[in-house]
Formats: sequence, structure tokens, C-alpha cells
Amino acid sequence: MSTSGAANPAPAGGGDGLSMVPVSQSAGAGRGMHADLDQAPELGPLGVGGLLDAGFDVLRGHFLACAGTCALLWLPVRAMQPFVGAHALLGGTSIDWGRLSLFLLTATLLPVVIQTVGAGLVTTLVYGHMVGRSVGVGEAFAVAGRKGAALLLVGLLTGTVVASGAGMLAILGFLCPPLFLAAGAFVIVASWRLWLAPAALVLEPSPGAARIEGRRAATFIGRVGQWIAVTLEDVVASFVRSVRLTPGSFGRWLGVWVMMTVILSFFQAPTALTDQPELRRLLLDSINVPAALFDLFSALSTSLFLGVVTAFSAIVITLFYLDARIRREGLDLAMRLERLRLRAEAGTEVTFP
Repeated sequence: MSTSGAANPAPAGGGDGLSMVPVSQSAGAGRGMHADLDQAPELGPLGVGGLLDAGFDVLRGHFLACAGTCALLWLPVRAMQPFVGAHALLGGTSIDWGRLSLFLLTATLLPVVIQTVGAGLVTTLVYGHMVGRSVGVGEAFAVAGRKGAALLLVGLLTGTVVASGAGMLAILGFLCPPLFLAAGAFVIVASWRLWLAPAALVLEPSPGAARIEGRRAATFIGRVGQWIAVTLEDVVASFVRSVRLTPGSFGRWLGVWVMMTVILSFFQAPTALTDQPELRRLLLDSINVPAALFDLFSALSTSLFLGVVTAFSAIVITLFYLDARIRREGLDLAMRLERLRLRAEAGTEVTFP
């Protein structure tokens, strides 16, 4: 972790550890900083219950910044559902390729983009909370924007690796039935080992940017090439870090994942219900309200529910990442040192690199 004019404390536990990215604190906000420091949580290894409790504490303490911001990201997509949802595609005599394209866009790519941006900004906010720093939503968006392409690529690659590997094993399972079990095992293990890549990407310095520092290309094409190379190097580095941090954590990960899935299913259920054409029609018939009013309420409510799902998922992943580094690298010692530094330098401006 670094602050202006201060050196990075090296993480314990190995030379491959990277220092945490610093969160800015504007000058003149010393009172707010001390308030955040006083409310900062205890640092140390956490079990399944401790990680979930800490996740709920962060969500309650920063609900508007985390869930509210993620809900705003979801709102445009949910507002499009009355026009491009599954129910809008039914009933015609021919295929409306325009609506079908928009439906596929809102059902596949846009959710990945929203979850990616949401994870980036929530991860930054969570880390600020853990070290006792005040982090603004605007700054969190700036970090998510700088890492946006790499975050999107991490999300797409993770889903592709898990789905393609499981699909291939499932197809081979028709020839060798035990491979069906292997497909399920592959999904579980791959999801576990790659789970921490988004948090590592956001919170650790860019190895690609450090490598080309001071050697910026002179031409536009050259700079684009450098940006692509840096993005790909950062993505690979985040996967490598996730694989290195996860050994020995399978039991905790499985417990957290199962509990989180059960909890969040209650928030995902309203979206699944209102997106089903038959259930939507039954709801409209039973409550007897205009379709436009129903769609407005549905867009607002499901955006909030999905905002909670996106925010809480990112919070828990970030806490699991910090817990893994505390266990393997003694990160809690560096974070305590950062808190002491913040108390001593309450008026010093700290910025992201």
C-alpha cells in the first residue's frame, strides 16, 4: 500500500505479492478520515460466517454507494425489458430480428458489462472501508473505468473457460459416463481457482503499466498496441494471482459460495418471475393494473434487487481476496500500518497510481 511520499510496505509471504492500490483521500477531509478509521473493522483471518457477516456489515454501512450505484447501472437495461424482453418477442407471425438482437444484447453482454463495472467500483469501496479511508463513488468509477477493459475480459474469459470446459466434458460423457461427474467437478474447481481474479486486477498495481513506464509509444497505433499489451498482461497476471492465492481455501470458498447463492436467490427471484412471459401475463391479470405502471415498478424494483446481488457478490469476493492475502502474505500487518499512517497524515492527499 502506498501513500504520497511514503514507501510501499512489502507484503509478507513471498516475493510475488503485489502492494495494494492506494485509495485517495482529499486534503481537508481529516475529520471524515478519522471517523472512517474509528469505524474500520478488525483485521484477521475469517471463516465462512465471518466473511458473510463482514459482507453484510459493508453492505449496510455503504448501501447507497454500493447497491444504489449498481442499481443505477442496472436501471437502463431493466427499463428496456418491456420492449425487448422475451414476452415482446412472442405472438408475432415472423421473427423481428431487431428486437431479437436487442433481447440477446440485454440478456447476455450488457449484464456482463454491468457486473464488471459494478465489481470494479465496489471492490475499490470495500478496500477503502477495510483500511479506514473515505472513497468517493466518482473515484471508484474512475478506477473501474481504467480497469474496465481488463475486467470485462476477465469476466468473459472466466465464463468461457468454465462453460467450454464443462461442455466438452459433458459431450464426452456420452461416451464415458463418469465424465459427466468430471464436468461438474471442473466447473466447481475452475470457479474456485479463478474467483479472485477481479479483485486482484482492481487492487493490485498493473504489471504491464509498470513494464512500459517511461517508454510511451510516439504514434497513436503504437499507443493502442501498448494499451492492448498492458490489458492482456494484466488479465493474465490477475488469473495467476487468483490461482496462487486460492490453494487451501476450497472449504471456505464452497461454504461462502453456497450460502451466498442461497441468500442472493431471494433477490434474483423477482427478476426471474417478471421476465417469464407467462408469469408476467398472470401477474398483470391478477393485480389488474396498466401494463405501463407494472413495467415501471418492475424496472425500479428489479434494478434494486440486482444492484444488491451485484454489490454483495463483489463485496464478498473482495473480502475473500483480502482474507486469502492475510492468511498467505500477512496483509493485515500492512493494512494496520496503513491505518497508522492515515492517522499520522490525515491531511495528506493520496491518489490512485
